[in-house]
Amino acid sequence: MSDSTFDAENKVIEQILGDKKSFYTMPNYQRPYAWDKDRVEQLWYDLVEAYTNNVEDQEVDKNYFLGSIVLVNNTKEKSFDVVDGQQRLTTLTVLLCTIRDMFPDNEYIDEISDLIVSRSKNLQRLRLSPHINKLINFNTTIIEGIDFSIDIKSEEYKNNRYLQTAYYFKHLIQKSLDQNNESYIHNFKEFLDYLLTKITIIVITCNDTGSAIKLFNVLNDRGMDLSSADIIKSYLLQNEPNEQNQNAIIEVWKKIENELEKYDNEKFSEILNIYLYHLKMENPKKALQDELLMIIKSESSMSVIADIDKFTTNYLSVIDSNHDYNISSLKYLNHSVYWKSILTSAKHLKFDKFDDLKILLKKYYFQSWITDGTANRIKQTSFNILKILKDNYIKKDKDKETENNIFNNLSKIEKIEYIIKENLNEHGNFINYIMSENAYSKGWSKPILLLLEYNLYENDTKEHTKDYIPITKTLHLEHIMPKEYSAYYPSINKNDADQNINSLGNLTLLTYKKNSEAGKLPYTDKVKIFKGE
Repeated sequence: MSDSTFDAENKVIEQILGDKKSFYTMPNYQRPYAWDKDRVEQLWYDLVEAYTNNVEDQEVDKNYFLGSIVLVNNTKEKSFDVVDGQQRLTTLTVLLCTIRDMFPDNEYIDEISDLIVSRSKNLQRLRLSPHINKLINFNTTIIEGIDFSIDIKSEEYKNNRYLQTAYYFKHLIQKSLDQNNESYIHNFKEFLDYLLTKITIIVITCNDTGSAIKLFNVLNDRGMDLSSADIIKSYLLQNEPNEQNQNAIIEVWKKIENELEKYDNEKFSEILNIYLYHLKMENPKKALQDELLMIIKSESSMSVIADIDKFTTNYLSVIDSNHDYNISSLKYLNHSVYWKSILTSAKHLKFDKFDDLKILLKKYYFQSWITDGTANRIKQTSFNILKILKDNYIKKDKDKETENNIFNNLSKIEKIEYIIKENLNEHGNFINYIMSENAYSKGWSKPILLLLEYNLYENDTKEHTKDYIPITKTLHLEHIMPKEYSAYYPSINKNDADQNINSLGNLTLLTYKKNSEAGKLPYTDKVKIFKGE
């Protein structure tokens, strides 16, 4: 290392985990491993998409950037302490272990194994500190070999985040080997080569821990770099020769910014991202500004700013519908970019079945969420809905000519309903999931109970509007029959109680104050508190 505070080098995964000095230790202060199914799937599909893009055009994603890691040279341990990037390094190691154990007889398995445990030194490349949560789980269930026969309902699985990640990767890899799957990888060996030699990470190595932590804070602080919106604005002005028109573009831009200031979480770049989805109707392969500039370069700057202005107005009219309980319901979803893109496009295109579309989207996204769906599951269907809205989707399934003809003659709303049902049918009935014995721990439990609130209000009042109910820290899930039920309900069978205690039917929503008042009271007394008596 040089005399400077840190050195930075762009390295591929093969170098990061395969060099003779590539040994990493997680310091005691690091957080436990926390990646969930959504994060794992997002990483996998990003890698697959980058590889596919590169196969189609070698100039696209020829080196795919996966972020940075910050290290401190630990001379005592003869390794590098990982200050930032431990979640990513851990996940990549689990991925390599999964590939090793799924394909033990493949020609590249020795190379993969060496990236996990150095053959020359017989040392793990990635070592967790003894104080890091689940150290033994990581070594025994991942590094030493993954047992894919473990029941996913078992406590062993549920309590092992590393094992869960390995199972997620196994499922994704199996899908990628299925020729009928949209994420099919034609040549897995080539994909693996791309993974190891084309995926890059900036490795920043510091002289001491203090410098590393300071650098980590700087890298993660919100800077004031030129945004995508600034770049688009600059392009529009540069490509408009008329000074009067330039001033008009500036005024419209200011007007949009002033409108957005009325909303807490709305940013111009996010509007432009949704606008890009509207125009492109597929997942962007490059940066927002690059993709958008490619699309608008054939249009005049004045027509582009006029369309962006109109699109923003339609967007704000959608998200500002705080009395529309269908829109309110959609606001509880994690992946808002899809429903916002679809409904804004529908408004923009003056789609005549807008109300029907809202209801369909609510059903689709919630049923997907309840059946453990992630962003990647709903992504392609969402883009197909955008294509249908713009008359740009034709069904061409092989050996299904009659079915294709029937579909292509449906109305737009019928086509949307068709592809939604088609997607949902692939992943099981949501009723089976919603009847889960452990709805209490699900992220959708509060939103589902709020949807019930909206529906009850509509049934009671015959009105189709109700104020949006935000999910705040003061809104608590309350067990109607308490977890310590035996003292209050001695006649209830233990098996029945255990099966239903955390089910959705035994849960209700209360404010913090009412939740404290209700506590472990018997049901008859709780009802009085629920009613405000």
